[in-house]
Amino acid sequence: MKTTPDERLRELERRAHDEMARIEALCAGWPTLGDEDRDDLHSVVICGAGLSGLSIAFALKRRGIRSVHVIDQSEEGREGPWITCARMQTLRSPKYLSGPDLGIPSLTLRSWYEALNGADAWEVLDKIGREDWMAYLIWFRRTVGIDVENDTTLSSINQAEGGLALTLSKGDGTSRTVTCRQLVMATGIDGCGGPRIPTMVKALPKSIWTHSNEPIPIDFLKGRDVAILGGGTSSFDWAVAALETGAREVT
Repeated sequence: MKTTPDERLRELERRAHDEMARIEALCAGWPTLGDEDRDDLHSVVICGAGLSGLSIAFALKRRGIRSVHVIDQSEEGREGPWITCARMQTLRSPKYLSGPDLGIPSLTLRSWYEALNGADAWEVLDKIGREDWMAYLIWFRRTVGIDVENDTTLSSINQAEGGLALTLSKGDGTSRTVTCRQLVMATGIDGCGGPRIPTMVKALPKSIWTHSNEPIPIDFLKGRDVAILGGGTSSFDWAVAALETGAREVT
């Protein structure tokens, strides 16, 4: 009987939960001090819900650390660069590299991709598309039970008794303070402190320049001569994307 992709994914999730149960992947929680059920107290807060943040959160769950709170400034499903500012069509990493699955076969990218598209499609696949990678991470997060507080920014860090006091700010302007024993910064590109823009470029009207980290459509480059300052991976991604969108010339 032919099954749908959704049905195959549900079966894969069931299999993943069974595999985790068989190897005690999610061991019993560590003893607490009696106040771990407070909403404003966490063993660990992870700032960033991209690949690193999700992998760390899953690793902590596997070690019995349950009071882990993950935050991300982006809206749900747009964490990380893959469908926001990234311009390449596929990931640069080979498809067979292990990801956040941490050794659970049914949580691998391959299992997810084959459940959706079949084993033959995986065999002919060169590298995974960035949109597919984002969809896989969303599925992974849901399957292993990692909750993320989206639209949330870490705006200040202060010392507190037994750990750190963190001010979390929401997109609607509200904020609250939570306490944690450990803080993990998994902020990826944003952790570098912000875009590096030469002074001579800043002096130009914003309408004629952009930074490669800006999550904007680039169809405004159609028919234009484009100059790219920098020779890293993002430079070539933007060059290709600009030509594909109809730029007249890219230097």
